[in-house]
Amino acid sequence: MFFSIRSFVLIILPLTLSACADTTNSDQKAGSLVGPEWVVESFREIDGTTTAPGTVALVVRFISPDTLSAKADNELWGRYTIQNGTLSITKLGGTKRGLSPGSREDDFMQALENATSYSIDGNKLSIYYFDKTRAINLLAN
Repeated sequence: MFFSIRSFVLIILPLTLSACADTTNSDQKAGSLVGPEWVVESFREIDGTTTAPGTVALVVRFISPDTLSAKADNELWGRYTIQNGTLSITKLGGTKRGLSPGSREDDFMQALENATSYSIDGNKLSIYYFDKTRAINLLAN
């Protein structure tokens, strides 16, 4: 009898504890860059003027711990770091296919390469660049 109770405790207790634990990855909780694909909604100037994202969907995804993957006319990738409220994106590279008429891929890459900070409000992300004089507005997909 002792052996069966002991076996029961050794098997069931860890299963019970793991079921009660918060298994949500902290990177995927609300307010995190990591998790969703972010789709560019608009480009914004410091005066509040916004312009459309162009004819090609501009999508970025932040993958823990430090990888960035983006899509436009080309596939893009790089590394990101977040320290003391700053966002830095480096080593941005990608494929070299041509650009579609009306594509804003070059503007998108420029925004990512010059990112300085970001803010998240629900499912909306703003990535600020050129010392917060410009931003790209994105929605979680």
